[in-house]
Amino acid sequence: MSCSPLAALDSAKFSGVLRSRFQVRAGASEPVELELAEVTPERRFGAGSAGAAEYESFSVLFEGPDTAPLGQGTYSFTHARLGNFDLFIVPVGHKGQKIQYQAVFNRAVTAG
Repeated sequence: MSCSPLAALDSAKFSGVLRSRFQVRAGASEPVELELAEVTPERRFGAGSAGAAEYESFSVLFEGPDTAPLGQGTYSFTHARLGNFDLFIVPVGHKGQKIQYQAVFNRAVTAG
């Protein structure tokens, strides 16, 4: 499976795989399955004058079993359509028997 550069993954790509499952590897242990539960709409800002950088901001929320909690950190994610990528996630709460994890994207938009 291909390795996706994180810069190529935007809110539209994540929205296209909403409610799908990701395999998340934490070291040598068995992968944990997380479901993509929410994608916040992308916001762009900062391009008010000529030559000024433009930035984008959005977040993704995953849910996973409370029987295999993951701590704050960077993990290797695998998805059938998005490929492999490393992502920093933070546990942010519980929803029933699931733990919720968030990744926040705040980055400069590159001309493509």
